[in-house]
Amino acid sequence: FAFSTMKDQDQVELTSDIFDYLCCLAMCSGIFISFFSEILFVHLFGEAYAEAKCVVPYLFMAPLVQMLYQVSMNQFIVIKKTWPSSCLLLSGALGNILLNAWLIPVIGIEGAAIATLAGFAISAMICVAVLSRMKLFVIHKRSVVTGGLFLLYLISCSLYEGMGIVRQAAFALVVWMIYALLY
Repeated sequence: FAFSTMKDQDQVELTSDIFDYLCCLAMCSGIFISFFSEILFVHLFGEAYAEAKCVVPYLFMAPLVQMLYQVSMNQFIVIKKTWPSSCLLLSGALGNILLNAWLIPVIGIEGAAIATLAGFAISAMICVAVLSRMKLFVIHKRSVVTGGLFLLYLISCSLYEGMGIVRQAAFALVVWMIYALLY
């Protein structure tokens, strides 16, 4: 797809729009999985593994954020510069290692999952920022809002684990409604 559209006049905007819509879909599905992770974990794996539910949203989102990175990274491939990929992935890997060293002693397995997601997010955000400066990518404000709301949802669910299913559902619905209004 990247090569078939690389000479189109609106190629940058098209790629940016694809990123934008995939970002929304990823965040919506992440909230869905986060909301149902406890129910799924208890029913599929039993009470013995119920504590592991805390890592599900982060580990579910990690490959989706990597997908967003790849969508944006295609812009470098289009201009025949593949070396930035190694540098960008290295920055994410270093961020992951540093966050693991800090978060695992503090919050355990959830810290490792957060560090994994953050490592992918670091690569994706730096990639998008660099491409934007090169005028090869357009960062839509609603993508930033989408990501911010998702982060707020994860943080609030993590901090207020005992908020109850009704409050969590209400918060998820509010975020989804905001997404619907944005898109």
